Amino acid sequence: GLHEHRAAAAVERRWAAEEAEAKQRELADIRASLEGALEAAAHLRSTAAGARAGLHEHRAALRGAEQREKAAAKAVEAARRQLDRATAERNRAEAAVDEADAHVLQLADRVSRIEDTEEQAQPSTAARDAAAASLGQVKAMETEARLQLRTAEERAGAVRGRAEGLRRQARQEEAARKQHEVARARRAAARQLAQTVLEQARRVGARIDDAL
Repeated sequence: GLHEHRAAAAVERRWAAEEAEAKQRELADIRASLEGALEAAAHLRSTAAGARAGLHEHRAALRGAEQREKAAAKAVEAARRQLDRATAERNRAEAAVDEADAHVLQLADRVSRIEDTEEQAQPSTAARDAAAASLGQVKAMETEARLQLRTAEERAGAVRGRAEGLRRQARQEEAARKQHEVARARRAAARQLAQTVLEQARRVGARIDDAL
Protein backbone atom coordinates (compact mmCIF):
# COMPACT_ATOMS: atom_id res chain seq x y z
CA GLY A 1 0.00 0.00 0.00
CA LEU A 2 2.80 2.44 0.79
CA HIS A 3 4.48 1.82 -2.55
CA GLU A 4 1.26 2.43 -4.44
CA HIS A 5 0.59 5.58 -2.45
CA ARG A 6 4.03 6.95 -3.27
CA ALA A 7 3.61 6.10 -6.95
CA ALA A 8 0.27 7.88 -7.06
CA ALA A 9 1.75 10.91 -5.33
CA ALA A 10 4.61 10.99 -7.84
CA VAL A 11 2.14 10.90 -10.72
CA GLU A 12 0.15 13.74 -9.19
CA ARG A 13 3.31 15.79 -8.70
CA ARG A 14 4.33 15.18 -12.31
CA TRP A 15 0.90 16.20 -13.53
CA ALA A 16 0.98 19.29 -11.37
CA ALA A 17 4.46 20.16 -12.65
CA GLU A 18 3.40 19.66 -16.27
CA GLU A 19 0.28 21.76 -15.68
CA ALA A 20 2.39 24.49 -14.07
CA GLU A 21 4.83 24.42 -17.00
CA ALA A 22 1.94 24.63 -19.46
CA LYS A 23 0.52 27.53 -17.47
CA GLN A 24 3.90 29.27 -17.53
CA ARG A 25 4.19 28.76 -21.29
CA GLU A 26 0.68 30.16 -21.76
CA LEU A 27 1.54 33.16 -19.60
CA ALA A 28 4.79 33.67 -21.53
CA ASP A 29 2.88 33.58 -24.82
CA ILE A 30 0.29 36.01 -23.49
CA ARG A 31 3.01 38.35 -22.18
CA ALA A 32 4.76 38.24 -25.55
CA SER A 33 1.48 39.06 -27.27
CA LEU A 34 0.85 41.87 -24.81
CA GLU A 35 4.33 43.31 -25.25
CA GLY A 36 3.92 43.21 -29.02
CA ALA A 37 0.48 44.80 -28.80
CA LEU A 38 1.71 47.49 -26.40
CA GLU A 39 4.68 48.23 -28.62
CA ALA A 40 2.41 48.50 -31.65
CA ALA A 41 0.00 50.64 -29.63
CA ALA A 42 2.82 52.96 -28.55
CA HIS A 43 3.92 53.31 -32.15
CA LEU A 44 0.38 53.97 -33.27
CA ARG A 45 -0.14 56.46 -30.44
CA SER A 46 2.90 58.31 -31.74
CA THR A 47 1.51 58.05 -35.25
CA ALA A 48 -1.87 59.27 -34.02
CA ALA A 49 -0.23 62.23 -32.25
CA GLY A 50 1.50 63.12 -35.49
CA ALA A 51 -1.80 62.63 -37.29
CA ARG A 52 -3.54 65.00 -34.86
CA ALA A 53 -0.84 67.60 -35.45
CA GLY A 54 -1.17 66.99 -39.17
CA LEU A 55 -4.93 67.29 -38.85
CA HIS A 56 -4.59 70.74 -37.26
CA GLU A 57 -2.29 71.75 -40.09
CA HIS A 58 -4.69 70.22 -42.59
CA ARG A 59 -7.64 72.14 -41.15
CA ALA A 60 -5.69 75.38 -41.30
CA ALA A 61 -4.59 74.60 -44.86
CA LEU A 62 -8.14 73.63 -45.78
CA ARG A 63 -9.52 76.89 -44.38
CA GLY A 64 -6.89 78.78 -46.37
CA ALA A 65 -7.71 76.78 -49.49
CA GLU A 66 -11.43 77.44 -49.05
CA GLN A 67 -10.78 81.15 -48.62
CA ARG A 68 -8.56 81.20 -51.70
CA GLU A 69 -11.16 79.22 -53.61
CA LYS A 70 -13.88 81.71 -52.69
CA ALA A 71 -11.61 84.62 -53.62
CA ALA A 72 -10.79 82.94 -56.93
CA ALA A 73 -14.49 82.38 -57.64
CA LYS A 74 -15.20 86.05 -56.96
CA ALA A 75 -12.28 87.06 -59.17
CA VAL A 76 -13.55 84.79 -61.97
CA GLU A 77 -17.01 86.34 -61.69
CA ALA A 78 -15.54 89.85 -61.76
CA ALA A 79 -13.42 88.91 -64.78
CA ARG A 80 -16.51 87.50 -66.50
CA ARG A 81 -18.39 90.77 -65.99
CA GLN A 82 -15.36 92.69 -67.22
CA LEU A 83 -15.18 90.42 -70.27
CA ASP A 84 -18.86 91.05 -70.98
CA ARG A 85 -18.24 94.80 -70.83
CA ALA A 86 -15.17 94.51 -73.07
CA THR A 87 -17.12 92.37 -75.55
CA ALA A 88 -19.95 94.91 -75.64
CA GLU A 89 -17.40 97.68 -76.16
CA ARG A 90 -15.83 95.74 -79.02
CA ASN A 91 -19.25 95.19 -80.61
CA ARG A 92 -19.97 98.92 -80.39
CA ALA A 93 -16.58 99.64 -81.96
CA GLU A 94 -17.31 97.20 -84.80
CA ALA A 95 -20.66 98.88 -85.40
CA ALA A 96 -18.93 102.28 -85.46
CA VAL A 97 -16.42 100.98 -88.03
CA ASP A 98 -19.24 99.63 -90.21
CA GLU A 99 -21.07 102.96 -89.99
CA ALA A 100 -17.90 104.89 -90.83
CA ASP A 101 -17.26 102.59 -93.81
CA ALA A 102 -20.77 103.26 -95.07
CA HIS A 103 -20.28 107.02 -94.73
CA VAL A 104 -16.95 106.84 -96.55
CA LEU A 105 -18.55 104.95 -99.42
CA GLN A 106 -21.43 107.43 -99.60
CA LEU A 107 -19.17 110.47 -99.61
CA ALA A 108 -16.69 108.88 -102.01
CA ASP A 109 -19.58 108.21 -104.37
CA ARG A 110 -20.75 111.79 -103.92
CA VAL A 111 -17.29 113.20 -104.72
CA SER A 112 -17.03 110.86 -107.69
CA ARG A 113 -20.35 112.07 -109.08
CA ILE A 114 -19.30 115.69 -108.64
CA GLU A 115 -16.03 115.04 -110.46
CA ASP A 116 -17.80 113.10 -113.25
CA THR A 117 -20.16 116.00 -113.93
CA GLU A 118 -17.41 118.60 -113.67
CA GLU A 119 -17.02 119.04 -117.44
CA GLN A 120 -20.76 119.16 -118.10
CA ALA A 121 -22.25 121.06 -115.18
CA GLN A 122 -19.17 122.83 -113.93
CA PRO A 123 -20.17 122.52 -110.22
CA SER A 124 -18.98 125.15 -107.88
CA THR A 125 -15.61 124.85 -106.24
CA ALA A 126 -17.35 125.29 -102.90
CA ALA A 127 -19.44 122.14 -103.46
CA ARG A 128 -16.38 120.08 -104.39
CA ASP A 129 -14.43 121.45 -101.43
CA ALA A 130 -17.31 120.74 -99.05
CA ALA A 131 -17.65 117.18 -100.34
CA ALA A 132 -13.90 116.59 -100.09
CA ALA A 133 -13.80 118.04 -96.57
CA SER A 134 -16.70 115.83 -95.51
CA LEU A 135 -14.95 112.80 -96.99
CA GLY A 136 -11.76 113.68 -95.09
CA GLN A 137 -13.68 114.02 -91.84
CA VAL A 138 -15.44 110.70 -92.29
CA LYS A 139 -12.18 108.95 -93.16
CA ALA A 140 -10.68 110.37 -89.97
CA MET A 141 -13.72 109.07 -88.09
CA GLU A 142 -13.22 105.67 -89.71
CA THR A 143 -9.56 105.62 -88.65
CA GLU A 144 -10.51 106.52 -85.09
CA ALA A 145 -13.23 103.87 -85.06
CA ARG A 146 -10.79 101.21 -86.25
CA LEU A 147 -8.31 102.28 -83.57
CA GLN A 148 -11.03 101.98 -80.93
CA LEU A 149 -11.96 98.55 -82.28
CA ARG A 150 -8.36 97.35 -82.07
CA THR A 151 -8.10 98.69 -78.51
CA ALA A 152 -11.35 96.97 -77.55
CA GLU A 153 -10.20 93.68 -79.07
CA GLU A 154 -6.88 93.88 -77.19
CA ARG A 155 -8.69 94.66 -73.95
CA ALA A 156 -11.11 91.77 -74.46
CA GLY A 157 -8.19 89.44 -75.19
CA ALA A 158 -6.39 90.52 -72.02
CA VAL A 159 -9.54 90.00 -69.95
CA ARG A 160 -10.04 86.54 -71.44
CA GLY A 161 -6.44 85.69 -70.53
CA ARG A 162 -6.92 86.82 -66.94
CA ALA A 163 -10.20 84.91 -66.67
CA GLU A 164 -8.55 81.72 -67.92
CA GLY A 165 -5.71 82.18 -65.44
CA LEU A 166 -8.21 82.57 -62.60
CA ARG A 167 -10.14 79.50 -63.72
CA ARG A 168 -6.88 77.52 -63.82
CA GLN A 169 -6.04 78.72 -60.30
CA ALA A 170 -9.50 77.67 -59.10
CA ARG A 171 -8.98 74.19 -60.56
CA GLN A 172 -5.62 73.91 -58.79
CA GLU A 173 -7.18 74.96 -55.49
CA GLU A 174 -9.89 72.33 -55.92
CA ALA A 175 -7.28 69.63 -56.62
CA ALA A 176 -5.31 70.66 -53.52
CA ARG A 177 -8.47 70.54 -51.41
CA LYS A 178 -9.22 67.00 -52.60
CA GLN A 179 -5.66 65.93 -51.73
CA HIS A 180 -6.15 67.32 -48.23
CA GLU A 181 -9.39 65.35 -47.92
CA VAL A 182 -7.62 62.11 -48.91
CA ALA A 183 -4.85 62.78 -46.37
CA ARG A 184 -7.42 63.45 -43.65
CA ALA A 185 -9.18 60.15 -44.42
CA ARG A 186 -5.86 58.29 -44.15
CA ARG A 187 -5.11 59.89 -40.80
CA ALA A 188 -8.58 58.97 -39.55
CA ALA A 189 -7.96 55.35 -40.57
CA ALA A 190 -4.64 55.39 -38.69
CA ARG A 191 -6.37 56.67 -35.55
CA GLN A 192 -9.00 53.95 -35.83
CA LEU A 193 -6.29 51.29 -36.18
CA ALA A 194 -4.50 52.64 -33.11
CA GLN A 195 -7.74 52.44 -31.13
CA THR A 196 -8.27 48.84 -32.25
CA VAL A 197 -4.76 47.83 -31.17
CA LEU A 198 -5.22 49.49 -27.78
CA GLU A 199 -8.46 47.58 -27.23
CA GLN A 200 -6.70 44.35 -28.18
CA ALA A 201 -3.93 45.12 -25.68
CA ARG A 202 -6.51 45.65 -22.95
CA ARG A 203 -8.12 42.29 -23.75
CA VAL A 204 -4.72 40.56 -23.57
CA GLY A 205 -4.07 42.22 -20.21
CA ALA A 206 -7.42 40.96 -18.96
CA ARG A 207 -6.50 37.42 -20.03
CA ILE A 208 -3.25 37.66 -18.06
CA ASP A 209 -5.16 38.80 -15.00
CA ASP A 210 -7.56 35.87 -15.39
CA ALA A 211 -4.68 33.42 -15.87
CA LEU A 212 -2.98 34.65 -12.72
